[in-house]
Amino acid sequence: MPSEFSMKQNGDVAKARERIRVLNRVLGAFDSYNALQESEQPARKLLDDDNVADKISRLLLQPTSGKGSDLVCQWLFDTYQTQDPELQLVVLRFVPILCGVYLPRVTTNPDEPLAGFEAVLLALYTAECKARGGRPVMINIPDLGHASLYHSPRHIVGSPQPHVEIVSPALEPQSAVRSTKRAVIIGVALELFCKRISMMPSKAKLDLCHYARSWAVKGCGWSNEVETLAKSALPPPPSLNQTRGGSGSCSLGVALTIGEALTVEQEPADPPLLRRSNRPGRWDVAEPSLSNVLDSRENDRDAVWEFDYQDDSTDGPRVSLEIEVLRPIFKVLGHCLMAPASTPALKAAAVDAAKALYARSSQCLLPEAMLASRSLIRLSVGSSLGPTKSQRADKLVKSTRHGN
Repeated sequence: MPSEFSMKQNGDVAKARERIRVLNRVLGAFDSYNALQESEQPARKLLDDDNVADKISRLLLQPTSGKGSDLVCQWLFDTYQTQDPELQLVVLRFVPILCGVYLPRVTTNPDEPLAGFEAVLLALYTAECKARGGRPVMINIPDLGHASLYHSPRHIVGSPQPHVEIVSPALEPQSAVRSTKRAVIIGVALELFCKRISMMPSKAKLDLCHYARSWAVKGCGWSNEVETLAKSALPPPPSLNQTRGGSGSCSLGVALTIGEALTVEQEPADPPLLRRSNRPGRWDVAEPSLSNVLDSRENDRDAVWEFDYQDDSTDGPRVSLEIEVLRPIFKVLGHCLMAPASTPALKAAAVDAAKALYARSSQCLLPEAMLASRSLIRLSVGSSLGPTKSQRADKLVKSTRHGN
């Protein structure tokens, strides 16, 4: 007699195969259909299927996508409603591109019917609203007066209450995407993507980095000056402090703080390996071995971006970026920068997005966004300028010799 676990597993497999059959009718025949149907883990295989992902992405990028009759949006909506965690992962994989198409369109033409996109976003929001049960997301911040988390003060005065900070307020049920609640709904969708970021394919993360930069610079007159504006986020180079002494470092620090233009001699060096490309939103790599990695169409989406994305233009109205939308984006960018499995292309895309968001937040005077994006920029420079594994090994050998 089959166990309860095996019965549930068989039910999940049957459910995934049914959704794949429906997807085959939506997309038309695709090469991996038979392999997905025969797989023992069809939902997981579907998540990692680049061919299917590209087909869905191209349909979402069509000018006529997102309407109430959009079959792809209907498939995403129905698939998320199955309550199967692995099938829901497949839907979350397309959150960056769905939001990336939806936000500029609804900004450009608020009256455009985008019920298909909004139905998917509302499905994600409603599920999270039910999961939270009307409660806010809170964290307890430890008493910073202690020496560390593992020490107690010698003299305890009364019973101080722990400091509680609200990370996300309680969610209210929504039946439609109203303009006043749009940022919250999109932020929840991006937060769900961020929670499962470790399970997401690299291409989905690249999508988010690309659209984060696109949102930041769209409709802004300074879109071609992102690199210049982002340099004010960099700390004074150590070499400059050593060669110029106190006065030089002070003047540079003031210039970096208030955002003044730096001279050619004062400008911090660009991070090694990466250099800005003449194409907006892209990058080049100076080292040949890494260039081969970036040019590989099998490993990185950067090779096919020329054909996938048509929204590189900075013309049009400015996309509104509330802090509810930016918070999960910053989390994803931090993951892209620090995750061990991140490719050079993904790290470069995250840096590019962080610079654009810093430029946007500094122009709009958003302190929280400025601090977060500045930290990401400094983190990327610190990691790229830090010693390599071979340099650390050489240093260890030299110190050992001197010690002996």
